[in-house]
Amino acid sequence: MGQIRELVLSWRAEGMVKSSWDDQGAVTSLLELLDEGDAATRVRALVVLGELLKNSRGAVRSQVMEVSERLVALLGEGDRRVAAKALDVLTVLLDGAHVSERMLLAMVDVAESMANSGDTFLYLSVLDLLREVRLPALSKRGEARIRALLSSKNPYIKIIGIRLSIGYGMPPETSGNVLAGILELMDSGRVILLETALDLLEEALETGLPDGAMPHLVGFLGALGDLGSGGQDIFLRSRALDVQSKVERILFEYYDGRRGDAVEVIEALIRSRRVKDAINLALILGGTPLLLRLWELEGGPGDTAVIDVLGPPAGDRRKEYMSAER
Repeated sequence: MGQIRELVLSWRAEGMVKSSWDDQGAVTSLLELLDEGDAATRVRALVVLGELLKNSRGAVRSQVMEVSERLVALLGEGDRRVAAKALDVLTVLLDGAHVSERMLLAMVDVAESMANSGDTFLYLSVLDLLREVRLPALSKRGEARIRALLSSKNPYIKIIGIRLSIGYGMPPETSGNVLAGILELMDSGRVILLETALDLLEEALETGLPDGAMPHLVGFLGALGDLGSGGQDIFLRSRALDVQSKVERILFEYYDGRRGDAVEVIEALIRSRRVKDAINLALILGGTPLLLRLWELEGGPGDTAVIDVLGPPAGDRRKEYMSAER
């Protein structure tokens, strides 16, 4: 370890990388330096480790992966120089890599800690890592952890749960909560949350939404339209309009062949006084006569003329949509 330490402390990274290329003992010595009390030593060891991983072979990567939880722990130990270099190493190491549930929950713990401390850069960086890794099957404990994140009143912690739920394919039982959480972020008025909400919504759309999530998706039309037409940030306005187009296309493709379902959703929206959302969905489906009727209703419940415009209701599925909108 003495020679390895000397190379690291002298910043001779090239020599260190060459020494460690096929030498598992040298890599072990390098990893042991991560537990040094001196932050400067750990920073230098992480720099060398990062360079090594960029050109490493399978055995070296596997060896480093064994201490990946230690690398995650370095993110939260308080020294920003160490945390930044540990992040560089993890970005290379975890790109497309399978992680264990224990490793995943360690990353969640760090992200939650950063959300509470307000360290925006590292928080967003760990969020990016959670998107790049290949997620493990979850135990009951892991599933409960994600549910707890989704129900958090702290929007930054809620985002962690949303990101993971999307990564797990938007399970039907949580899809409504996921979309509701994203919509809350859009209503916050804070730029960082608005940008993150647009990112998450696009990811959710790309992942694919279960049928039960479609009524919830209607609520984004107004929020995206408002964001696209107001505010001072040109980039946000442009992105909002782009995402709005994607939402409109998905809703049209889904409801165009399900006119009975569309009527039920529109009727439910009117009953819950969400006339603007009802109008937006009708616009997408080209229901000009329906729009005129909606204006006459002024948000009031129950008018059979609304149903007459687009076709008969789907009967037994009425309660399903009504409860979804509640």
